[in-house]
Amino acid sequence: MKKQYTNPEVFKPTLEDEKRVAAELAKLFSSKVAVKLSDGSHVQGEADKLKITK
Repeated sequence: MKKQYTNPEVFKPTLEDEKRVAAELAKLFSSKVAVKLSDGSHVQGEADKLKITK
């Protein structure tokens, strides 16, 4: 198994980045997705209609 190293000083994703990634995942899998963001909220739904819930 390959180890991944991330340096938080180099890249700090914002909530907007996380939401954008969730939308891209939904498009990629062309199905329903549910993603938990770092602030504890959830993004769920299908690619064309994502909703964010706490």
